[in-house]
Amino acid sequence: MGKKIVSVFLVCTVLLGVLCATAGASGKQFTDVSEKAWYAEAVEYAVNNGLMNGVGNNKFEPETAMSRAMLVTVLWRYAGEPQEGRNTFRDVPGGQWYTDAVAWAAKNGVVNGVGDNRFAPEGKITREQMATILFRYANQIGVNTGSRGNLNVFADYKLVSEYALMPMRWAVAEGIISGSDGCLLPNGDATRAQVATILMRFIKKTVADKDTDTDKQYSVALITDYGDITDEAFNQTTYEAGKAWCAANGIDFTYYKPTGDSTAERVAAIDQAVADGFNVLLLPGFAFAGAIVETVEYYPNVKFVALDVGEFDLQDAAGTVDDWSYVYPANLYSAVYQEELPGYMAGYAAVKLGYKHLGFLGGMAVPAVVRYGYGFVQGCDAAATEMGIAGDITIEYVYGNQFYGDADISAYMDTWYQNKGVEVVFACGGGIFTSAAEAAQKVKGAKVIGVDVDQKNTIDGMYGDGITLTSAMKGLAPTVDFVLTELIVNGNWSTFAGKVETLGLASTDPAQNYVQLAPSTQFAAGFTEADYRELVSRLYNGSLIVSDDIENAPKVMVAVHYHGNIK
Repeated sequence: MGKKIVSVFLVCTVLLGVLCATAGASGKQFTDVSEKAWYAEAVEYAVNNGLMNGVGNNKFEPETAMSRAMLVTVLWRYAGEPQEGRNTFRDVPGGQWYTDAVAWAAKNGVVNGVGDNRFAPEGKITREQMATILFRYANQIGVNTGSRGNLNVFADYKLVSEYALMPMRWAVAEGIISGSDGCLLPNGDATRAQVATILMRFIKKTVADKDTDTDKQYSVALITDYGDITDEAFNQTTYEAGKAWCAANGIDFTYYKPTGDSTAERVAAIDQAVADGFNVLLLPGFAFAGAIVETVEYYPNVKFVALDVGEFDLQDAAGTVDDWSYVYPANLYSAVYQEELPGYMAGYAAVKLGYKHLGFLGGMAVPAVVRYGYGFVQGCDAAATEMGIAGDITIEYVYGNQFYGDADISAYMDTWYQNKGVEVVFACGGGIFTSAAEAAQKVKGAKVIGVDVDQKNTIDGMYGDGITLTSAMKGLAPTVDFVLTELIVNGNWSTFAGKVETLGLASTDPAQNYVQLAPSTQFAAGFTEADYRELVSRLYNGSLIVSDDIENAPKVMVAVHYHGNIK
């Protein structure tokens, strides 16, 4: 806007009632506004600052209800009357005094309508609707909206609609809404007196000192999903990549660990990060889907960078998986990966290196883990078929039903390595690798395949040098580096806005891809680095096709024994 926000209010004469003659320069001139009225100061403030006028005959009509169109028009003029957006509401005719305002508000996520493609411009604005619109607008202009008040102190707090819970908590925390006689009255009509009061509080408490001339300043926060930044896997890799990039570029960086494993606790961590002023959030893992759906539209000025949160995850969290109608907000980007490809590479390499009895230990049967496993089976089958030994290859396949190892899973892995003769296990699921590696350590020559990141240093360091055959990797660090560079350095967020993008092979050069085997792979006769490069080239040019159909196990010639869940 190029000016202090409050100055826009001061130069705009906004008519919040019907267009009428000005009542005067001071609220004190209204015959129906007593100097002792609780709203007298707010009316005078609104009139003196050009926010509201009277309705004629020296009257303000403080108890008259306001309409939805009137409030939206205030904010539109507040923004400098931008001519952007296209009206899509069927009850907003063209050429009306509020048409451009409604179109702008809808485009910028300030309003969503009332359902059935209607806006209800003449509908009376309720207190919770007003709080929600102001909350969204505050986010749109970059005001920190992280404060949260306690609604339970109000007798009627249960009447607050679900969509308005966060805005009302913010409005209460900021003192914008204070209630009446111990009640919030969320569904009560907002009167002209209440509007004047709330607008005065909104300006004074949230935007009076905000200068929009300053350049956009970004700060980055990671929020962990299930574990911590020392999980030697997804969280740690993302944390280290974000921390290193921010340190190199002079950007503030920190991390938050939710207090528990639930959507509500992840939402609380997101709220806290935003309240602390962080406006780029790194969210690693599909478990963030629910928290993203609950918060992303409330914080349109915060960039949500999700890793491994797929379209199904988001649609399911939004309750729209039947028709896939959830529209991804412009401040959200999620990178997902073709896990079946590094899974395939790992299985192919293992068989080519001479292993004939293999195992797949998945964490939970979520899409990403299933794709890894199905790719692994296909890779084993392809290598065995090329070598003419498909009948000699056996794969044990099981899920631990959790993303960490424990005594029960370790015991199950002992039966594989010691009793069944399994030689190498692809441990796919966060910290579940500990159980596979613990069991492999007891059998000479037994191996483990890591996942997501190069886990050699971790697994070998804990369980013995050389125990890690390879790791099926995702390019988490390259993804973080690329997105942060484009957003913060190059200002190219539009490249990512509102996208769930699947990353895979970008080149015949393994090092340039978002899915690959670890550099620490134990290449040897049968599968050398040259063989690996040839495999990547064949996958890249399409001469090798890997199925990503997680609903149906791929048809293969090798023997696969599916064991279900350990727990």
